[in-house]
Amino acid sequence: MTTDFPKRLLRIGTRNSPLTLAQTDMVIAALKDHEPELQAEVVPVTTEADLWQGDLAQLGAKGL
Repeated sequence: MTTDFPKRLLRIGTRNSPLTLAQTDMVIAALKDHEPELQAEVVPVTTEADLWQGDLAQLGAKGL
């Protein structure tokens, strides 16, 4: 069953780790179960914390 979902690319931003990429693939598969013609693109995102090699507390912000 298809819907009138707009025919445009869905871009999904996610961290570039094996776990998050696998989870993103699962979400895309679930969406395609409902909308088979869905076009999706995974956009890997690198955060400041991903690049930091030291103690995260030294970055000075919570949530890293």
